[in-house]
Amino acid sequence: MEKDARFWFDQVEYEMETARAMLRSRRYRYVVFCCHLAIEKTLKGLVAAATGTTPPRTHDLGRLAELADLVLPVAYGRFLDELTTLALEARYPVLGLPFPRKKAREVLEQTEQVLAWLKQQRTSKG
Repeated sequence: MEKDARFWFDQVEYEMETARAMLRSRRYRYVVFCCHLAIEKTLKGLVAAATGTTPPRTHDLGRLAELADLVLPVAYGRFLDELTTLALEARYPVLGLPFPRKKAREVLEQTEQVLAWLKQQRTSKG
């Protein structure tokens, strides 16, 4: 299942590069969307590596972290829950309200921190 895990991990930097480009171009909903994708794909890679199975079709980051058997720091768990909700709002903008630049930047910075932590988990487990 290493091939399946690698499939997910190989896409993460592309999503983060896109998130950064979207911040520069002031497309703040897509910053959030791409940050969610980057963490989702990392977690799906960790699920594939941990379980030897294909990860489920879900966008729930907290659920994926559970399936990957991760013990998240509390702040990261809260962030994953928030990002799951924000990504739904970005994907399906009910009111068409824009995401503020400050929030998009915060999400990007927090995503980079969580991804660094997840990478440490990945390397420490083999």
